[in-house]
Amino acid sequence: MTTNPNTKEDTAVRAGTVWKQPRAWLVVIVGCVLAALSTLSYLLPATDPEGRLHRLPLILVSEDQGVTAADGTRVDLGAQLVRGITRAAARDDRVEWTVVADRAAAERALAGQDAYAALDVPRDFTRTALSLLSVESSAERPTLTVLTHRGVGGMAASMADKAVRATAAKASIQLGTQLVARATTGKEATGGPTTTAGRTSEAARAGAQPRSAAAGPGFLALLHDPVQVTAEQQPVNAGSAPSGGTVPLYLAVALLISGLLPASLLTMLVDARLGYVPLEIGPRRLLKPIVAIARSSTFLAKAVIGAVMGFAAGAVVAAVGLASVDLGAQAPGRLVVFCGLACAAVTLLTLALFAVFGAPGQILALLVATLIGIPLSGGAIPPEALPAGLDTLGRLLPARHVVEGVRSLLFYGGDARQLTTAWLVMGAYAFGSVLLGLLGSHFYDRRGYRRAHEHDRPVVHPAPEPLPRPSS
Repeated sequence: MTTNPNTKEDTAVRAGTVWKQPRAWLVVIVGCVLAALSTLSYLLPATDPEGRLHRLPLILVSEDQGVTAADGTRVDLGAQLVRGITRAAARDDRVEWTVVADRAAAERALAGQDAYAALDVPRDFTRTALSLLSVESSAERPTLTVLTHRGVGGMAASMADKAVRATAAKASIQLGTQLVARATTGKEATGGPTTTAGRTSEAARAGAQPRSAAAGPGFLALLHDPVQVTAEQQPVNAGSAPSGGTVPLYLAVALLISGLLPASLLTMLVDARLGYVPLEIGPRRLLKPIVAIARSSTFLAKAVIGAVMGFAAGAVVAAVGLASVDLGAQAPGRLVVFCGLACAAVTLLTLALFAVFGAPGQILALLVATLIGIPLSGGAIPPEALPAGLDTLGRLLPARHVVEGVRSLLFYGGDARQLTTAWLVMGAYAFGSVLLGLLGSHFYDRRGYRRAHEHDRPVVHPAPEPLPRPSS
């Protein structure tokens, strides 16, 4: 009696023998390592980012015109505030303040993605601060303004706002100490300050008297924290996406995934058409005869088709985003072209890794483009809050530049230098991937590493083209 090879017992025996092979357990180990690596790539950047914060770029501008006291001395509390902030920042590298001349320069820096936020000291800061020491009814609290940009999103906006407001709070306490000292000693507010620009300040008007400690504890409590902090968001040069700075991250994720998919689909279909792998769709399994073709020719064909497929996929991602969400891009054409290039570059990179490493190349592409690239892209956690080594790695991966390019086109008018860098990096990835794939596949051809031997299955050689008939 003949044993049926398809019985459950025989299937169980053959399945059991697989786990006795060392290679089977190696696959399990590699899978666990990849799972651990992808988990760490997401958890490490998100663990205590504020504790790792280093050199967060901020702008400091003082337009305070100061006042001149009755004795001729010059009082400029805005300049004192700037000096105090810069001295404190020199001892703490968590933030990096850049002092600019005026508010217009601060707005240009924000629009150029040179900083996440700015602290503006207005023109009348000294005058309004000293007016608190006067009995005039027109006395008002001095104001510091926090300037932000809508293109800064996620944790970067939160960290910048927190750092600027903390600095403003410390400046208020330091200023309050000076004002309390003047109030409690009954000292005149800088001898009765006069204004600049030809106006006389309230404290210098006839009959104006300085306040003293008799003004009461409520007044002294105000002097201890006199500064009022306001916030102002800069107008967006391009784009008005309702979700703000989080849109570039999600759009970049869609582009990266859309770049991986065409490469995987193309590799499966082309290799099946050439007979090197079976094409399985549901219960059907199709295995064609092998077509004799060099590895380099196969990769070149895939690269040409993949570049077109990748660009089309990226353009579709941008078009769907523009149509379904109010991205508000002023130059939608540039956004479509950039998204197409970014997606095509990821497709070519995946095809090159397929050509050099075979099937494991798909896993490498997944790690480079998404599992490691996305957490280090700066879309959710700013680069200044990443560990130094991971920040450097993030600058080398495509995800960082895809996010920065999309953000520049949506929120900064496409004029920021980050967009130029993104164009160059994505172009370099596309060119370098084609070069890597051609060199690797050509090396395999030169060494005689054929994808399949002739005795494996029937080989189909392309039919020679017929010779042209001689003209009569």
